[in-house]
Amino acid sequence: MNKEITQKIQEVFKSEFNESPLVIASPGRINLIGEHIDYNGGLVMPAAIDKCIYAGFSKSGSKKSRLISLDLKDEARIDHNKLAISTTQTWTNYISGVVDGLQRRGFEIPYFNLVFAGDIPLGAGLSSSAALENAVVYALNELFELGLSKGDMILISQEAEHKFAGVQCGIMDQFASMMGKEDHVLMLNCNSLNFEYLPLELDEYELVLINTNVDHVLSDSPYNERKQQCIDGLSMIQNEYPTIKQLAHASIDQLKEFKDELLPVIYNRCRFVIEEMARVRSAKAASKIKDWKAIGELLYASHRGLQHLYEVSCPELDSLVDQTHEYDEILGSRMMGGGFGGCTLNLIKKDSNHILDKIVKTYAKHANIPASIYKVRASNGTKILDLN
Repeated sequence: MNKEITQKIQEVFKSEFNESPLVIASPGRINLIGEHIDYNGGLVMPAAIDKCIYAGFSKSGSKKSRLISLDLKDEARIDHNKLAISTTQTWTNYISGVVDGLQRRGFEIPYFNLVFAGDIPLGAGLSSSAALENAVVYALNELFELGLSKGDMILISQEAEHKFAGVQCGIMDQFASMMGKEDHVLMLNCNSLNFEYLPLELDEYELVLINTNVDHVLSDSPYNERKQQCIDGLSMIQNEYPTIKQLAHASIDQLKEFKDELLPVIYNRCRFVIEEMARVRSAKAASKIKDWKAIGELLYASHRGLQHLYEVSCPELDSLVDQTHEYDEILGSRMMGGGFGGCTLNLIKKDSNHILDKIVKTYAKHANIPASIYKVRASNGTKILDLN
């Protein structure tokens, strides 16, 4: 828990509303492997992390909900009877989207006060938006006794992303943030939503994120285009194999039958998804016997696919991954998240700060942008904090 942030939220709540808030911690997430697989109905291996959105809530007697973002030094008011997508205060869309989802399910949502901040790097591919959506739906469920299950809340958060943020994401981000477990990854089937927890006991290794600090807004990137390309490829496969409902369930041999009929770019997108699905299965098997070297090799293979077949990497991400090959202490590295910026995920030997320093120094020299380093560990999911 970040005490500095939670104390600040309490102080602002006291000065603005003269009351103590209900405080929620809602984590960001990493994805060990299985990138761009969630919306293709496959298997992914995410984990909630120890970096969160912290949000304070209370009921309000006003005619609008009042929202205060401490990180952005901005505030807004929303009318639940006139919810609309904002083009000027886009951060409010994640909150309005959750309220909209609840109201469309027949819940009457009274007005509320919200003050929030976090230590999830924004735009880094760590799903700060999913963390905020989960914080809002979790708190409103508690404040107004809505009786929602965690599964219900996850779906409402995902809908908010679709309808109000304009990102046609899969279910992984919201699911991992809500359902995370300390020192474990989730093995999540994004089609059935069945999942299991797998221990993440890295021994002498750790997971380190290196942020390119390249801005990316997924609704403005080719993210949604990738999803449509996968749908187009699946439609072709289904002409011959109608029982295949999700692209991730097709085999590489089945895809090859359509190589001459599919546009090369569509073929490459589909090939990546099918090969990444196989890598997830291999990673699960490797994690059970603690074969971290094998997992590192899978991370590198994943990045090559994301770079050349799915084409969601960028020169800055590639530069960071390329550098890691020079060091035996780093077992694997890949871009993580939607792409076009954000972080690399690195499996590295503990106490290798000198190597990380070299990598970010070289990166800054060539990219003219400073990189940021974040060590992360698997954490518990969205929860109420007891601050007494």
